[in-house]
Amino acid sequence: MTPRAVLVPLADRLAAVQRTRVLLALVVAASAATLGDVLGDPSVPLVPLSAAYVLVSAGVEGLRRLSGRRGLPVLSASLVLDGAYLAVAVASTGGAGSPLLFLVLLHVVAAVLLLSFRSGILVSTWHAALLAVAHHLDLVPGDEASFRRVLVAAGSFVVVAAACSAFASLNERELRRSRRSATSLVSLGSALESCRSVTDVAAASAEHLRAGLGHRRAAVLVRRADHWVGASDEGRGVVLIRTGLARDVLDLSGAEPRLVAELDPDDELLDRVLPGARNVAVVPLVADGERVGVAVVECGPGRSRLAVDEVAVLVQSAHRIAQTIRTRQLLHEIERLAASDPLTGLPNRRMFDATLDREVARSRRNGTPLALAVADVDHFKAVNDQHGHQVGDEVLRELAGALRRAVRQEDVVARYGGEEFVVLLPDADEGAALLVAERLRAAAGEVRRLPTSISVGVAVLDPGAGGAGLVARADTALYRAKAAGRDRVVLWRSDALVSGAPDRRMPDPA
Repeated sequence: MTPRAVLVPLADRLAAVQRTRVLLALVVAASAATLGDVLGDPSVPLVPLSAAYVLVSAGVEGLRRLSGRRGLPVLSASLVLDGAYLAVAVASTGGAGSPLLFLVLLHVVAAVLLLSFRSGILVSTWHAALLAVAHHLDLVPGDEASFRRVLVAAGSFVVVAAACSAFASLNERELRRSRRSATSLVSLGSALESCRSVTDVAAASAEHLRAGLGHRRAAVLVRRADHWVGASDEGRGVVLIRTGLARDVLDLSGAEPRLVAELDPDDELLDRVLPGARNVAVVPLVADGERVGVAVVECGPGRSRLAVDEVAVLVQSAHRIAQTIRTRQLLHEIERLAASDPLTGLPNRRMFDATLDREVARSRRNGTPLALAVADVDHFKAVNDQHGHQVGDEVLRELAGALRRAVRQEDVVARYGGEEFVVLLPDADEGAALLVAERLRAAAGEVRRLPTSISVGVAVLDPGAGGAGLVARADTALYRAKAAGRDRVVLWRSDALVSGAPDRRMPDPA
């Protein structure tokens, strides 16, 4: 299939060929009827010939349509018929000097543009052969000079076909590139819609910039507060990137793309992302006036320049990528705010409840222990009454940070409400839970705004129990810690162990 077969439907091109035949016949007939003094005395009646040509070509076209996919030989026969008709018209009106010779060139151009480059060359050769044969058979009287004109005319047919093919090929190459660019942007949009995170967006974008736009290597980097995240695609799979910001290695001061012949070898970040890259296009990712990152594309050796349309596609892709990154960042921030306590920044009760259900299910599935600590600030009402709610808020903020530093990485600290905090302890048995709870109690001493203490109740999930029962038992243990004098840890169990206070039995809240 020729390139233009992708651009223009076959039926439309063949219909244009048929209209060209009608145009040729009309010009020949009209010239014969009105320009007799110019054409001279044609040796063949051109008006009846033209009418017969139109009827025969219409019949051949109908046969081609009935033949369906097997109509290629019929199409070739119709082109032979076109050449014979024009050869008769030209030969009978002067041969190489005929005023109708331009119709041959028109037919050659139509064959090149509407069918294929190969068809155009064959048609031009056919016309040249017919003109030479007509002169050789003395159908067109003339001397040696007229024979040279025939040769020039025959050669011009082939030259016009070749030149037209070359020009059309260049134009079609640009059209194909534009089509490919438009298709790649649609594909990029589809890929970005399924991305849930910024790193997913970076990975899909890097693959698009390399494979979709035909570059050697590509990377998309998103700048965070203290590091870069992103992805690099070198044709062997997308590699996710996370690296620190030792220094601001990428100049994001402008929004226009830049083409760099060679990257700075001291540039640690880009040396890791695209080692040894040459002829690199750097396109800032700008969304809503804010620079969210950068796209880096290696054009490869020998590509010291980019075409205008290539730059336009890069900029359009970068704009779409930047908007998607910004949208994902905003969605992430909304989700974080919805799941966080606005005062302390800890997960809120809604987030804790969802995490508790998930950890209880995991504990049952894997047979691993799960513990919960509930902490409450001692005499917090007095803090608000004596020092005001602003001071109370500062105490809660400092305490939240201290509690977060006191637990393990896998533990979840959340604000349960008011001055009460909960700490979910995956894979922690009674001993481990008590150690963490004591660290929590000691962490209250880190609050510098006011002397602060907390009481902590601890419970461990029993087999078959649910999250609500675990919270109720830890809450009962906290109540016992308060009743025993505060600033202590109490573990709920059937024969209660009290840390920091005398042993006492506690009823099962369930």
